[in-house]
Amino acid sequence: MNPNPRLQASPTAGNMQPAPRYLYVKGGDVAGELDRLLSRRGDMPVGGPDQYMLAVLGLCGLAPVFFMSLGDTDRSADRGQFRALQWGARPARSSRSAKWAYGAALLRFLRASLGFKPTVVFCGIEGPFAVMLLGYCRLRALPFIYFSHCALETPAMTKLYRWCNRLVINGAHRIVANGPYLSSEAIRLGAPAERVVEFNVGLDAHDADQIAILRTTQPKRAVVLFAGRVEEDKGALDLLDAFAQLPREWGVELHYLGGGGALEALREHARRAGLQAVVQVHGEVPYHHVLAAMCSASLVATPSQSRFPEGRCKTAIEAFWCGTPVLAPNYGPFPSVLHDGEDGLLYRPDDVADMAAALRRCFASPELLARLTLGATASGERLRTPTLSFRDALRPLMTSVA
Repeated sequence: MNPNPRLQASPTAGNMQPAPRYLYVKGGDVAGELDRLLSRRGDMPVGGPDQYMLAVLGLCGLAPVFFMSLGDTDRSADRGQFRALQWGARPARSSRSAKWAYGAALLRFLRASLGFKPTVVFCGIEGPFAVMLLGYCRLRALPFIYFSHCALETPAMTKLYRWCNRLVINGAHRIVANGPYLSSEAIRLGAPAERVVEFNVGLDAHDADQIAILRTTQPKRAVVLFAGRVEEDKGALDLLDAFAQLPREWGVELHYLGGGGALEALREHARRAGLQAVVQVHGEVPYHHVLAAMCSASLVATPSQSRFPEGRCKTAIEAFWCGTPVLAPNYGPFPSVLHDGEDGLLYRPDDVADMAAALRRCFASPELLARLTLGATASGERLRTPTLSFRDALRPLMTSVA
């Protein structure tokens, strides 16, 4: 089988290819993202959370693009050549109701894909939805480009998801992997190396200028910062339990930035523990606020549980750009990014007591924290410039199928 359907020579008059129509399936609230980012079309940063949709918006030309994602409710946006739809496949209901919602979303997802009639599919999600899209592309002889952002195998992953992810990795025409850990994982699971394209997180010039100003104007504070989705499997509640074991007289605070399904549970957990005075839960904030908080924090924590399929630990890299050391579990990509005792500390995964011990080590020894901060600054300089940015990885894929 030709691994790259439609990736052929320019069509002749007797062999005209259809005009490109891009289906891009990704995580997050695509409807909200489209409304927020459409005015920035043409801006293609090499870093930050907006780089992915902005790259597609900037490279698609006049072609229609249909963005789809999975979430807790149905949301949509229709903006001319661009359409965005989030399917309510993950509602906060009972297990039985959630399964019905997931199955119903799967069918609606397929119907919407058929109705849009894409000429190429970009898939950035895992599991059964990815397999369904791969099958659709096989039946229609369409290019299926897989974006690997999350780990494809974890100890806690179900056999179904493992099977789905292996099938997708082996069936994709290209795998665009976010960093060295995921590219090596894709090859280990059977993807031919020539089909794997590795891109890297980069620091955008505008963000670099902001960080340079912040690091000279904002002194470090005794703050542990959590920045990202506030979910149980991201370790948000575990971090609170570990932080509670620090002596209050040390004057350390814990700040959370980001939305998520565990926000209210986190606030209630802090209230019950009597930590409202030293724990601040800010919710969703703009990206430049995240960078400012990282620059002024003493430590950034990325306490993901081992069941969460971490693939790149972007938050750790962003913390290094800001000259801030990182506390992280010793699994997945973390030990390949963080050097224990040099630019941060690793602890045993899923071990709150070991996480607490690492926190105590940091704040009990100003010398250690100062050494880690110097190491984080050096690591940030090393990781500023990507070997290949997402937009540059995407560019030849979009032009070759157009």
